[in-house]
Amino acid sequence: MRLTRAFLLAACLKLAAPVAAQERAAPTPEQGPTPQQLLGHRMGEDRYVPSYNDMMAYWKAVAAVSDRVKRRSNPPVHINLLRKD
Repeated sequence: MRLTRAFLLAACLKLAAPVAAQERAAPTPEQGPTPQQLLGHRMGEDRYVPSYNDMMAYWKAVAAVSDRVKRRSNPPVHINLLRKD
């Protein structure tokens, strides 16, 4: 039983190693800029919250190079509460 567990653990680690290495790989130009490259900070960094304009600039840059991200602009919504139809 112990040999089976050890074998399964070794097999899982061997299979997971290439996946972990691939996640750490630097992004290619087709993937677009990372938040750190564009904003100058890592996402989730302490005491840093990007502004709305910074985030929109990031998503615009990603949408420009990726076919998986589509950026669309919604028209402003106006609610007229005084209107009685």
